[in-house]
Amino acid sequence: MSKILFTGKDQDYFRACASRLRWRGYQVVINEDVMDGLREVSVFGVNCIVWDVEKHDLRRTYKFNAIKRYHRHTPLFIIDHTKEPYQHGWDRNTYLIENYPTVQEIVNQIMSLVGNPEVFSSDTDQEKELEVMD
Repeated sequence: MSKILFTGKDQDYFRACASRLRWRGYQVVINEDVMDGLREVSVFGVNCIVWDVEKHDLRRTYKFNAIKRYHRHTPLFIIDHTKEPYQHGWDRNTYLIENYPTVQEIVNQIMSLVGNPEVFSSDTDQEKELEVMD
């Protein structure tokens, strides 16, 4: 199952995004603290991270480096007003969002990068999968 991590202070915005993604079959984890969120998903992994950076977080460069160390190939959306603290580890899987996009815009961006969630849509799909395995 595709798992998305939302982390930051704007819990209402993240809940709205999570609701739309869950409806489409994604598993979503929301955590206020990025490091706690990463620990929470460390066992099963994550397919996309959306990090709403606190404006005056003096440790954001450290946190960014920790994310990139363990999730280098995972798409990372950073909601922040500047790209400057992240210059060192910036890559093609890192996206800066300077203003909050609409819920539908961020959902569409996540879906375009992550693809469709890997879930069975019905019992008959599971039965077909089992038949193929026999």
